[in-house]
Amino acid sequence: ISKKKPIVLLKAGKSNAGAQAVSSHTGSLAGEYAAYQAVFEQTGVIEVQTLDALINTAWALGVQPLPRGNNVAIATNAGGAAALLADELSKNGYRLARISPEIQTELRTKLNPSAQVANPVDMLGQAEPQDYAWSLANLIKEQAVDVLVPILVPQALVDTMGVTKVWVEAAQQTDKTILTCLVGERSTREANAFLNASGVPVFRFPEQIGPVLAAMRKFVSFRDRPAFSPIQVAGVRTERATAVLDQAVGKTALGEFETRQLLEAYGIANVPGGLAKNETEAIQIAEQIGYPVVIKIAAEGLLHKSEAGGIRLNLRNANELRVAYNEMLAHITQNYPEAHILGVMVEKMAPKGQEVIVGMRRDATFGPMLMFGMGGVLVEEIKDIRFKVAPLSEEDIDDMIAGTIAGKLLEGYRGAYKGDIAAVKGVIARLSQLALDFPEIAEVEINPLIVYPEEQGALALDSRAILKR
Repeated sequence: ISKKKPIVLLKAGKSNAGAQAVSSHTGSLAGEYAAYQAVFEQTGVIEVQTLDALINTAWALGVQPLPRGNNVAIATNAGGAAALLADELSKNGYRLARISPEIQTELRTKLNPSAQVANPVDMLGQAEPQDYAWSLANLIKEQAVDVLVPILVPQALVDTMGVTKVWVEAAQQTDKTILTCLVGERSTREANAFLNASGVPVFRFPEQIGPVLAAMRKFVSFRDRPAFSPIQVAGVRTERATAVLDQAVGKTALGEFETRQLLEAYGIANVPGGLAKNETEAIQIAEQIGYPVVIKIAAEGLLHKSEAGGIRLNLRNANELRVAYNEMLAHITQNYPEAHILGVMVEKMAPKGQEVIVGMRRDATFGPMLMFGMGGVLVEEIKDIRFKVAPLSEEDIDDMIAGTIAGKLLEGYRGAYKGDIAAVKGVIARLSQLALDFPEIAEVEINPLIVYPEEQGALALDSRAILKR
């Protein structure tokens, strides 16, 4: 997509009731609309939520220079309108510019002695065209100002048309972004038409301006983004993954035992463990990897093991393992007779770390869609997730992680240890490559991926995959 011409888009048909019917956490979170959002973000498409915003945003992008920064100066005759705008600016990544003492002193020389000359510059209700002219001229000179927003709430004795002519003259004298606000409708029609004809966007309400400025900055960020370069991964063994998938012909789902093999083939570390077909094998595996251990049911037709009671934690010796093994098998057999039990996964009880989820769902339109966010059993309730469509660049992966609460926690929130973000990035990149190499994989999920402190890596504790039907 070109970086010269912005694309502003309003998408209808965002609901996706079908997402409720899928079997994995990744699938239920990654509905069709999430794929569109990911593609819009990666390609710089500016999505808006209303027809009004579509027109306003396209018009501002078409006639005004792009903001050079996020510092805004407001010149107004109404403090309330300015306060509404300031709130909206803050929500959309902008802030009020700091006006230098020199400019403030200059403003005071011609404005009402009671005027506020910091920011917003509030010239009070009876502000005249010459007041706006003086204020805007000085704010244009202020180097700290990137965007100018004059506001007028029309008064009976104020020359509305005269004020708007001043706004147009100011816009013609600067390459800074100027968006304007004339509060009202009936009394401002002529002035609105004049501003629009002069290429100066005008809004009826101050709160409409924040989202438009956010869209303009989004395009700036996209324009300045480095050229796309897909991330490369080394050390993958496609032949091993092929062998696993060949053995799964006819299946629609892979349990943890088989999915672990796919992950290992692509260099993603699993917690040590293995599949036991009986009690004796379970004890042998446990003694090989060391206690304490976890056991998990491995059964076709039973993807969510925790909800089914198919997990036992912190088994410290052979006796505890034996009892838990038999109790769990009896429970699954009695309560889920339709499940085809393959055995029991015996795994090392992993040290505690930060739980995240990494997943992939193949979208019918855009292909493999990667997911990252807060992991664990509450992933669908918390919904702290970001999506990107493969292939991914390093910048895409960085953005996925940074855009979540999970990513902020990995950075070392409030004195906590900093997680091994490099290891997480590696897992995302390798899962993306797995999805690109094997289009027959419809979904794959690692939940949780346990992340340890810097340079100590990350381990997949549980995983599953869905194959194309």
